[in-house]
Amino acid sequence: MPEGLTIIFDLDGTLSNPQEGIVKSFNFALRGLGKPPRPEKDLIQYIGPTLKSAFSELTGTCDDAVLLKAITLFRQRYYSVGFMENTLYDGINNLLARLKGAGHHLYIATLKRGALARKVGEYFGIAEHFTGILGCDLDIPKADVVADILEMAGGQKDAVFMVGDRETDMAAGAAAGIRTVGVSWGFGSRAELSAAETVVDSPGDLLRYFQNA
Repeated sequence: MPEGLTIIFDLDGTLSNPQEGIVKSFNFALRGLGKPPRPEKDLIQYIGPTLKSAFSELTGTCDDAVLLKAITLFRQRYYSVGFMENTLYDGINNLLARLKGAGHHLYIATLKRGALARKVGEYFGIAEHFTGILGCDLDIPKADVVADILEMAGGQKDAVFMVGDRETDMAAGAAAGIRTVGVSWGFGSRAELSAAETVVDSPGDLLRYFQNA
């Protein structure tokens, strides 16, 4: 059994704020489909859920060909420039360094593709803090990514935590039978995080939580 806690972080809305790049990439895709762009305030809700579900709502269709084209257009822009239109939340680098320095094992579980998530981690200079950065392709539930991390990490489930800003993160943690921590600075509402063991309001609060866990 590994020493220290195993802490699994969501990426978007938890470690970094990708709003600018994601909103611009959504509108790039919508224009490519011949549809009008949407105001930023209308697109924020789609930061976190899968691209397929987001574009299904935005286009009003379940047609796989249309959704695949939308996702391809989104990724075309996001992979080239959008991922850099992104900011690391204040205090995150210190949080990760302190947790790793205390002997904890850190992972990222994201709905982004793994290669892109690692690219984001390297762009911010935080990849070195993580034992693993895992993503998923279309239609793979986040719960499956968390389950893969559990298999990699070993240890007791009561020493494993899922940290995120959306209901999907809490649900993935619950499905894996691990403890969940919500962060209030992301894109989810307090109501979305109601199933979390606790909700914290700053990276400093999150550090203190794990120091006492």
